[in-house]
Amino acid sequence: MWQKVRARLEKFDFKPDSLAVRVGETVEPDLHLHGRPFLITEGSADRVALLVDEYLKASGPAAVKSLVLEQLVRLDPEMGSGIEPEDPEDASNRMIFRRELLSSLKGLFDLAQAARQGDHWGTDGGDRLPAADLLPRELPWLAVDLHSRCVPFWIGRNVDGLETVCRAAGVDSPDCMTPAWRLFSRACEEFPALREALGFELKSERSVGAMVSPDRIPDLISFLSAAGSKIIQAATQHGEGKTCATLLRKIRECARYAERHGMGYLEAAGVRPLHEVDSF
Repeated sequence: MWQKVRARLEKFDFKPDSLAVRVGETVEPDLHLHGRPFLITEGSADRVALLVDEYLKASGPAAVKSLVLEQLVRLDPEMGSGIEPEDPEDASNRMIFRRELLSSLKGLFDLAQAARQGDHWGTDGGDRLPAADLLPRELPWLAVDLHSRCVPFWIGRNVDGLETVCRAAGVDSPDCMTPAWRLFSRACEEFPALREALGFELKSERSVGAMVSPDRIPDLISFLSAAGSKIIQAATQHGEGKTCATLLRKIRECARYAERHGMGYLEAAGVRPLHEVDSF
């Protein structure tokens, strides 16, 4: 009986480690852990874009670890001295990774080929269904998911796309946004149902939404500067102000990175970081 009482008293008297408290007060999970491509604590979108490139250019595990520590120190000096990052995984499984990429690429080819021939198609362990019926839903997402294995991307958890957010806030969405027809133009010509399936909204857990072409990225950034406050104010009235502000911040950072590299902007649901993916 005393053991049980003492266990409860110790539970009530538990005081978390001061460093843990500091981490909880300083780190923003939706931004620092589950938002940016890497651990980046910079403030401006331009600096974030620069740090993404620094991570990509890192020469090895030691260089990555140095970047992580640098970002922790920037966030809080005590965190930088009190937290020891785990050593990054070695790249010894690079050939396995390449085989998985090739397998995904082959799956895309096989899906289109099966649709042309009127055959059935299915993923490993899944039901095989008419490929022509699956292609409008599966092909765009499979292509974007494959692309995400090679190019950094930002994550928004439990949020909608920008067009949906604008509509909920009573703000006209930017005219630079379009369905992703341009990315799949030849496939849309061959499979008209694909064009009809592509839209602005993220309709399911595995879907592709709106895009902004590289030449219109400055228009997206201008829109965020002009309408961002109004959207956040509308979200605040529904208790979602902080979540909305973080989402728009990540969209701006993503757009800045796209502008820096001459890329476009694209929204998709269900694309996960590599370390969260069990298999392709």
